[in-house]
Amino acid sequence: MLLRCAKDIVTDLDKIGLEVRVGVHAGEIELSGDDIGGIAVHIARRVSECAGAGEVVVSSTVRDLAVGSGIHFIDRGVQDLKGVPDPWRIYIAKLEGGDRKSPSLPVLDRIAKMLGLPLVERQRIVRQE
Repeated sequence: MLLRCAKDIVTDLDKIGLEVRVGVHAGEIELSGDDIGGIAVHIARRVSECAGAGEVVVSSTVRDLAVGSGIHFIDRGVQDLKGVPDPWRIYIAKLEGGDRKSPSLPVLDRIAKMLGLPLVERQRIVRQE
C-alpha cells in the first residue's frame, strides 16, 4: 500500500510539473518530542538519494517485506550509503498505474498541506484538473 501511495504521489506531482524522487526503507525509529530519528530514518534518506526523478526506490528490507505483493523490483545494485555501515542493495519499485487522466485531488491537497501552503494556494493547486 505504501509503495502504491508513493507511486501515486510521484505520478500526481509530475502532472503539475513537479518531479520528485521517493526512497522507502522500513525499520525502527526513535521518537524525540515531535521529531523522529535513528538509523532507519537515516537509511531511508540515503536510499532516496539513489532515486532519479520520478522513481520510487526501496531498500532490500522493503523488497523482502513486499514479497507476494505483485510489485516488480528492478535491482539497482549494491550501493554505499553515506554514514551507513556496510553497502545496501537498492531496488526500483515498478508499479502499474499512473494512467489516470487527472491528479488525485486528496493526494495533492495532503501534499500542499505538508508543504505548508496557505489554504488559497492549496485550493489553486487542487483545482488544476
